[in-house]
Amino acid sequence: MRYAESLHQNLHMQGFTTDDKYVYWSFTDTVVKTTHESTVKRCVPVFGGHLGDIDYHDGKLYASYMGNCLPGHAWNDWTSFKIYVFDAETLETVNIINLDICDYYKSLKGTDKDTRGFQGIDGVAIGKIPGTEEWRMFVACALDTGEKYENNILLRFTLDGVYETDYHYGRRRRGLDNGSNAKPQQEALCFTRRQVAENGFEFSACTFF
Repeated sequence: MRYAESLHQNLHMQGFTTDDKYVYWSFTDTVVKTTHESTVKRCVPVFGGHLGDIDYHDGKLYASYMGNCLPGHAWNDWTSFKIYVFDAETLETVNIINLDICDYYKSLKGTDKDTRGFQGIDGVAIGKIPGTEEWRMFVACALDTGEKYENNILLRFTLDGVYETDYHYGRRRRGLDNGSNAKPQQEALCFTRRQVAENGFEFSACTFF
């Protein structure tokens, strides 16, 4: 078995992806490009927030990002929800996409309209709409249920960040309720191979977790 590693990085790894030639790593505040033999080619910091998962598609890297909390607020009281797009060759930022739908979900926190339990975003993958050749960006929400992955929701955007729809996974149609009707963890979706197969998703790189 061959393995690669990226040493001496700040904080911890959030995700990784590959274009078959290089491996791209997202750490909490850094994107790193290495060979499969672990030679670091480039390393780029990202300021003011928390990087999440990362995926490669067509010469670009897509990484989820949440803006740091304000002073005196809880550590996970994120101030923004974005997708950073990097050029895979240089790791230069080529676009920053604001996820307006997530800002809206955040605005509902603490109100009667908050039926989703939205906390933030994490997983990201570029894939085709089932049954088509149309590529889209899929973003997985982080929920108040933590890592139980109950009643998940997957957001679908165009590659330039236009929100299109949600995919809901859970017993209730609303998808993110935190209650007694939650499905068992083994039946929930967070980019699991079983649900990918059942729903016909085809992704451009391995982004399962």
